[in-house]
This record gives sequence, C-alpha cells and structure tokens, in this order.
Amino acid sequence: MRRFPLAAFLVISLLVAMPASVPAQGDFPLKSVDAKFGDPLLMMSQTTAQRLPQQPKEIKALPKDASGKLTFFRIPFGGKEVLAVIVPGKPSKLYIDSAGTGDLSAATPLSASGEGPQQQFGPTVIVSAGRQAPKLQFMAFGNGQLLMVLPAGYYAGEATLGGQTYRVATVASVKTGRYDVVADPAQLRFGERDYSTLAIDLDRSGEFSRDVLGDGEIVPLGKFIKVKDVYYSVKVAADGSSVHFEKAEPKTGTLDAGTPDAELVVLGEAGFQNLSGAGGKWQLPVGKYTTLAVKLTKKDAAGTPWTIEAQSEVGKLATFEIRPGETMAVKCGAPLVAHTEATKAGDNQMSIGLALTGQGGEQYSPAAVQKGQPQTAPKFKILDEAGKVLATGQFEFG
Repeated sequence: MRRFPLAAFLVISLLVAMPASVPAQGDFPLKSVDAKFGDPLLMMSQTTAQRLPQQPKEIKALPKDASGKLTFFRIPFGGKEVLAVIVPGKPSKLYIDSAGTGDLSAATPLSASGEGPQQQFGPTVIVSAGRQAPKLQFMAFGNGQLLMVLPAGYYAGEATLGGQTYRVATVASVKTGRYDVVADPAQLRFGERDYSTLAIDLDRSGEFSRDVLGDGEIVPLGKFIKVKDVYYSVKVAADGSSVHFEKAEPKTGTLDAGTPDAELVVLGEAGFQNLSGAGGKWQLPVGKYTTLAVKLTKKDAAGTPWTIEAQSEVGKLATFEIRPGETMAVKCGAPLVAHTEATKAGDNQMSIGLALTGQGGEQYSPAAVQKGQPQTAPKFKILDEAGKVLATGQFEFG
C-alpha cells in the first residue's frame, strides 16, 4: 500500500474542498431585454429629430392615406438620416422610409398610442448597412413638432468583478445602431448623443440609479469603469451580446482646482468621479473630462458650513484634459464677483438677475445651502448716488 506524506494529503484535501473559482474579469454574455417608454436606461441614449419646414425632395411617393397636415422628419440612425412622416388621425400614424428609396406608399405604419401633447409609436426595426439593427421607439411632442427617438431594448446580464457579482447592461447608440461607441466627454455638454450607454448596479440594489450628479450607475460608455476603487477596462461587443472587463491601472495626472473648498462632479473615460477633499488636488486617469457640477463650501464664524453650486456654467472646467504625469491647474472659487442684470419686465417693473462668478469663470447660483437645508433667496437694496435707499426687495429662485 502506497503512503502519502501528511502535508501532501492536506494540500490535496484542500484543493478538492475548494469551490471552483468565479472569474473576476473576462467576457460576460448579455441577453436582449425589451424596454418601454420611461425606462431610465433609455434616457441617456435618446436623440431627437426636428420637424422639417416642408416635404423633402427625396420623398417620391406619400402613404396612400396621407391627408391633412403632414409632418416630416429626418431621423438620425446608422450613420445616416432616415426620412419619416406623421399622418394625423385617430390614431395618428408614423411612416418610416426604412429602405431609403423615398417611396412611402408601401411602408407599414406605426399607429400612435396616446393622443394630445405626447404620442408614442413603435417599436420597429430600421435596417442599416444590410444588418438588422436594434429596435427603436418614437415619441412625438408638441403636436408633432419634435420626434424623440429611443431604443426599444437593451442587453443585460451579470458580471463578476473583485469577487462580487453585479448586474450590467448596455444600450445602443441611436445614431449608429452599435453598442460599442465610446463617448467623447468633450461633446457631452452640448447634448450630443452619439455614444452607447453602460450601466452597472454598483450598490447591488437590483436597480440602476440615474443620479447624474452623484454615484450614477448609468453612464456614457467609456474606456474604463471604477468599481470599489479598482479600475477595469471595458469593451462591449458591437451587437451588444457580451461585455469584457479586465483589471487595469490607467496612467494618471493631476487636477488642481486651486482651492480646498471645491467639490467637483466630473465625467470622463472612467465614468463619474466625485472629487472632494485632498486639498483640491486629485489624481485622475488620463483623458478628456467634462464637469457637471462645482460646489463651494465655507464655514461661517460659528462653524456652520454654507454651500453654493454651479452646474450649467462652469467656466474653464467645462472641458479639460488630463495628461500623463502632468498637472492641469484651474483656479476656481473665491474671490467671487457678484453680477446683476436688469431687464424691463413690464410697465414700471424691472427684473433683476443675480449671478456669482468664480475665478475660473464658473457661475454659482445664489441659492445657498446651510447644513443641507436650502436657504431663502438674498435680499437687495437699490441706492441712488447719494446713498439714499430707493427700493428694496428679495430675489426669487427660478
């Protein structure tokens, strides 16, 4: 009888008892999921088509039931524009020139569900470059003046990262029909929608959070994603059928906001980054960024913190680029300059606007927050050259 050393026996026993390891990165398959209007996953991928002033010359034949006031659109999809027309009625019908022939006489209509200011059409498939593209759905606003185009589904599954399993999903870019279009952060402030969307349930709540000014779980597709302080590179299949994650250590640079009082929410090639503390200097992966919010917090003599915020106008921080080993320095925050703008609002009435501008050109709302509670709007006085008070009042938010 052959004998094994005790140490070898223990090692063999441990190996047998250990469960099969779960991959912490790699390829993860995704499955198609249908979605309806209102699904938060779709909102970041939506695009719009403006009403055309007249019938396009490319349309050679109208639908057979075309009558009344027709509304024409060019729908951006698959790297081209697809012509469409809404024929009013009960219900209204949307005809799409999917084949690109200009002949709508034989097109299959999409009947509207819902009347009035919002009408919903679809879903349907538009063929692009000889392949079946993602299903799309449409919503008309303002009596057909604007046509919103959204995906009618996405791909979803699970991925295991760092020993934890997360629900993930990806949504196609409407303009291209692909799931692998990485966003250019420099375009995001201008409403561009030419990118795919990635979602990961970071808090494992079972839902995707759409808090765009916080730890958002639905983001434009980037090159990386940060999960529990670990970066992973991301690659999505063009048809959405799989996603690949791989642990990464991206090169970094430094963002210097010029003040320890600032907190920033930025969006870059690694998704959302919430930046605070660290004396106003932060290490970030190299690449382009856009700033979604700047917050300034100061304590008064009693030690009570006061916070003001800039969102739509963030000055030099609107778009910036981090380079390897370099520091991107932008002075923001105090000293602040108050600006007022007066416009005539009616007979014997003036409207006075107030903005607070920081060193970097960022414009803060005067709506201050104290201990997490919004405060009342500031008051004002109007003086003549001699210092006499001519009028007093209080600003109104919004």
